[in-house]
Amino acid sequence: MTYWIYENRVIKSTRIHEGSCGFCNNGQGRRSATSSSQSIWHGPFESQQSAELFGLHLAIQPLQHSCCEPREPATKIVKEKARPYKIFSNPEVDEATLTLTELFDRRMRQIYTSMRDDLNYKPTRFLNSVKRHGGVEHAKRSLRRNATAQEGLQKLKDLGRAWQTMEAHIIDPQFQSLFTSWEIQEARRRLTESQ
Repeated sequence: MTYWIYENRVIKSTRIHEGSCGFCNNGQGRRSATSSSQSIWHGPFESQQSAELFGLHLAIQPLQHSCCEPREPATKIVKEKARPYKIFSNPEVDEATLTLTELFDRRMRQIYTSMRDDLNYKPTRFLNSVKRHGGVEHAKRSLRRNATAQEGLQKLKDLGRAWQTMEAHIIDPQFQSLFTSWEIQEARRRLTESQ
């Protein structure tokens, strides 16, 4: 492959081209015109380095034309795969350092991971609400809603896992101080109903 330098004295620009470049056309230019006083093709040069060395003696140092810039090999455009879904996990913590509210929140998140891993059931709305509002506030909101909408509660009760429900945690003496007497009674009613 040969290289050429195009010097344009009007716009004071010099460029190194590969001989096969459409702009260069082996020193003939795009219109196969011969050199003039305003534009000159210097070359041919055996290598790009030779052209660069020659360019050191010109009034304006030549730049590389885009035809000489390193190019990545052509590859088939492949649609980027979607990022893998990040699986939620409860971080490891020393539970003795948590406040009662934080511990309840952690228990609510454990309900989600247990149902997902043991029952292949993903109550994502439950998890999103716990993340957004915190476990205690989520529980209070859930108790004010119609019990028939609590699909996870019914699923756990049907599988004999009532002890694992949010309602079971609410009536647990450890967490009762976080809730009103009505909330505790409502949680107990929902647990015992239809059992």
